[in-house]
Amino acid sequence: MEIVTLIENSSNDSLLQAEFGLSLLVRSAGGTVLFDMGGSAAFTENARRLDVDLKEVDCAVLSHAHYDHGGGLAAFVRINATAPIYTGTRADGDYYGNAGAKMGPVLHSLLYPIIATNRHFCRYVGIDKEVLSTLKDRHRVISARKEILPDVFLLKQSKNSYPRPEGNKYLLEKTAAGMRQDSFEHELIMVIRETDGLSIFTGCGHGGIVNMVDTVRTSFTGEPIKAVIGGFHLALQPGKPTLAGSRQDVVNIASRLKEAGVARVISGHCTGEEACGVLLEEMADKFSVMTTGSVHAI
Repeated sequence: MEIVTLIENSSNDSLLQAEFGLSLLVRSAGGTVLFDMGGSAAFTENARRLDVDLKEVDCAVLSHAHYDHGGGLAAFVRINATAPIYTGTRADGDYYGNAGAKMGPVLHSLLYPIIATNRHFCRYVGIDKEVLSTLKDRHRVISARKEILPDVFLLKQSKNSYPRPEGNKYLLEKTAAGMRQDSFEHELIMVIRETDGLSIFTGCGHGGIVNMVDTVRTSFTGEPIKAVIGGFHLALQPGKPTLAGSRQDVVNIASRLKEAGVARVISGHCTGEEACGVLLEEMADKFSVMTTGSVHAI
């Protein structure tokens, strides 16, 4: 399997655009999957420069309904007119971020009862629902485990034994009753099965990366996990390196991934530079950082 990072927060190539977002092109024996579509159309220009033909994508997956993963949806459907697009349930919900991350954790904890429910402290972070509504039969909603290509699966998180990311408290859903913390019902896990094990893909890991791995282990009993790829939402603020939680939280994640037998971890985007540094310390050569244009063979 080959994974091409079409866009991520960073880039080591001056010809490739970086932005706060994620888009991965995944080529496996089962077919070609576009996993997330960045925050804008920039990933399509990067694809062109990387000699990736998006018309050849067999299906696209929106890991969850936030702009930094689905902002390029309209650009993709203009290029590829046939690939089905998979989302979780409630992808058309009203999702917001509050100002807490910019305040810092101490001030935020004092003001949270006010800012969490006050629309003046929030900004919309969901996807363009108008674009979603134009997809018609191409839009496939996932509510349970489904094989979308040979040995390519989507599933919903079912395990919650371990903590979810601390930064989730800054993310909200607008309902008829007002603002509430986002439950992330719209988040999906992608799993690709190969002869030597499973690879798990997550856009931001809002459900908690250890919970997601636990979900996969339960769903695919006895099958080894050779890789976990994607964002883990450990940074305090979009595009900033500071941890939302503690260093020990990240050490615990690394320990649990190793205990689960995960052979390789490739991360970036919302994981943040500081957390990536800790994961590298704890996992050594099992850990790699993704950047725009990077290619990983699994």
